[in-house]
Amino acid sequence: MLTNEQIAEERRTAIAECFRQEAKRLIDAGNDPADVIEELIMLGLSGALVVHGVNFATSLDGLLRVATERLHKRLMADQAGPTSH
Repeated sequence: MLTNEQIAEERRTAIAECFRQEAKRLIDAGNDPADVIEELIMLGLSGALVVHGVNFATSLDGLLRVATERLHKRLMADQAGPTSH
C-alpha cells in the first residue's frame, strides 16, 4: 500500500509529465518557447495560489527561477530529439 507521500509524489510526477508533453506539443507547433514556459509557470502558480494562498506566491521568486531554467533545458532537449550516447 502506498503512503500519502508516495501518492503525492506520483501525482506531481504525472502532472509534470503532462505539462512537459503539452509544452513540447506547443513548441513543436511553432509557438515561442518563452511564451509556452511563461504560460506553464502561470498555470502552476495559479494552482499554488489556490492551495496555499497569495502570500505563498511572493516567496516563490527563487524557486520559480530555478524551475524555469530546468523546464527550459528539458524542453530544448526534447525539441532537439534523442541523442546518441
